[in-house]
Amino acid sequence: MVDTVGPLAQMWRSVYRKASEAAAATMAELLRDHVYLFHRDLPGGGGGGGGGWVLLDEIGPLAATTLSPLAFAGIPQDATHLWLHFEGRGTGSGLGTLGVQLNADAGAANYSWTAHYVSPSATHSQTDAYADAAVRVGNLANGSQPAASLTTADVYVPHYAKNDARYQRITADSVRDAVDGSGNDFPELWQAAGVWKSGAPVTAVRLFAFTSTTNFGAGTHVQLYGLRSA
Repeated sequence: MVDTVGPLAQMWRSVYRKASEAAAATMAELLRDHVYLFHRDLPGGGGGGGGGWVLLDEIGPLAATTLSPLAFAGIPQDATHLWLHFEGRGTGSGLGTLGVQLNADAGAANYSWTAHYVSPSATHSQTDAYADAAVRVGNLANGSQPAASLTTADVYVPHYAKNDARYQRITADSVRDAVDGSGNDFPELWQAAGVWKSGAPVTAVRLFAFTSTTNFGAGTHVQLYGLRSA
């Protein structure tokens, strides 16, 4: 009788070992990119060389309430990716959303997006829009909440300087750090992906406070970074 158990066991052990090695190699590559590419040469960091994320422009911190939108124009075209970092709040009494427009395009159907939202009550929901005037990248803390309530958002536009038929893509992660009247903290998570239905190079970015929140409050601060090669 031929012993098939031993060879089969050896075969599967070899398969699992190779899969494990491939997964480990992939994770090491992702970690290398995360540490040495995306977080290299940030202000205050210890990175060296001429590459990494470079501050291109910033708005604020605002000294007073400012009418929406907050706009960056004349964006240099010598970087690979754009990163927009937002910290701030709105002034309206109702919950608003933070929206991003590219190249001052406010067409009502020129953007599409989808988002995953997680509330403090562990409610998971998905929202989207096939035709919108912006990509919505988060809920915006409003004027009816205590001053400690803020929204923090990080928005990425990869390969923003390209010029081809592919739509420009936007990804975002944001947290609305809300505080109730008793001082209880309840952060909300919003993760979004969207497209601007154009393949033109991005030369301008606008941030809008939508819904009933029409202005940005004092202290709001926005920074625009570009990823440059060393």
